[in-house]
Amino acid sequence: MRRRLNSERDINRHSARVYLAEARRRRGTWFAPVLLQWAKNARRRSNEATQRDLFGRVA
Repeated sequence: MRRRLNSERDINRHSARVYLAEARRRRGTWFAPVLLQWAKNARRRSNEATQRDLFGRVA
């Protein structure tokens, strides 16, 4: 069963998991570190979205 990705946080967390899985499959290639960086950025964006939800937007 697929889970719906309703929020920006959910989408970014899912993206990070997909990038990590693909980096594992491509271990040893030149593209693996790129995927790891993308996963790191997606995880960071998901945490930022969580903080925005908790504290609101700061102008």
